[in-house]
Amino acid sequence: MKIVYIRSGYGQIYRYLDRFILQSIQALNVKYIDIHPFEEIEMMKKKIESFQPDAAITLVGYSLPRSFVHWLGERKIKTVVWLTEDPYYTDRSLKLLSSFDIIHSINKQSASYYKELGYKNIFHTALGTDLKTYSFRPMQKYEADICLVGYPYKKRINFVNRLLAETTYTLSLAGNWQRKIPSLKSNNRVKLFEWQRPKNVASLYSSAKIVINLHRSALNDFNENSAKISNTSINNRTFDIAACSAFQLINWQEDLPLFFIPNEEIVAFQSMDELFQLIHYYLQHPHLRKTIAQNGQKRVINEHTFLHRIKKILEQLD
Repeated sequence: MKIVYIRSGYGQIYRYLDRFILQSIQALNVKYIDIHPFEEIEMMKKKIESFQPDAAITLVGYSLPRSFVHWLGERKIKTVVWLTEDPYYTDRSLKLLSSFDIIHSINKQSASYYKELGYKNIFHTALGTDLKTYSFRPMQKYEADICLVGYPYKKRINFVNRLLAETTYTLSLAGNWQRKIPSLKSNNRVKLFEWQRPKNVASLYSSAKIVINLHRSALNDFNENSAKISNTSINNRTFDIAACSAFQLINWQEDLPLFFIPNEEIVAFQSMDELFQLIHYYLQHPHLRKTIAQNGQKRVINEHTFLHRIKKILEQLD
C-alpha cells in the first residue's frame, strides 16, 4: 500500500502530531509521501500523480479544500480524515463528512452522532502518544506537588484558585496562565511556564507528584458545537501523562474504562470536592501513586501509541 499523508496545516502541538504520525507510518514500512495543505494545489496534484498512492490520510481536515478531496476521490484514491477537534468543532467536522471515504473521530459520541445522520465508515479512534517523546524525564526546575498543563479554561482557573486558597501545595502551570490570573507571577508557590514543546511537557509531568487532567467543556461559548455533542472520550494528554509514568487525577469521562482500568491504572474524580480529597490522600501515599502510574504506563506502551493507532487505520483501509 502507498499512502499520501496530508499534514494538518496547524502549528504548535499539531506540528508534533503530524510528526508522530509520519514516524509511525515509517515504522510500519509503508511507502508514503507527505504534503502540506497550503502548498499550491497544482503542485500537490503533480506529486500525487507521480506517486500514485492508494490512499490519502489527513489530520483535522479543516485546512484542506473540499475540491481537492473530491479530486482525490475521482482518481480512486481512498480518502481518510482523523477528526481531532471533535466535539468542540462539530459544525466544521460536519462539512467534511460527505467528502471523505473513511472518518475517524477522537470522540465516541461524535462518531455515534455521525452514524445517526446516515454517514458510513465512521470509527472512534482516539489519539495516542509517542514513547520517544513522552517518557520519564524529571527535571528539578519543574518539580512541584501538583502540575497542570493546558489552556486556562474556566474549570481549570477555578481549580487553581481553590488550590492556592485552600492548600499549601506547590503548583507548576504551563500555558497562558499569567494573562488569566496575573497574581500568579508573584506567588512563590507557583512555577509558571508558557507553552512548552512536548519533551519539556514530559519533564513537567515526570517532575510532579500529581498531574491534574481536567478536560475542557464541550459547551464553551467559543466552540462550534451547535448539536451540543458531549465530550465522552479522553484527551491525548491522558496517554502522554501515563507514558511518562506520572500519576494523574482525571475528571471522569464515560469512555475512560475503554482505555484504562480505573483505580488500578488511573484514578478519576467526579466533582471538585472529590478531586481535592484525592489530592490530599494520594500526596500521603507515594507508593500507591507509583504503582498506579507504572500500571498506566504499561497499558500505554502495550496499547495506546500512535503506532497502534496508525496500524489500525491502515488495517481498516485494507
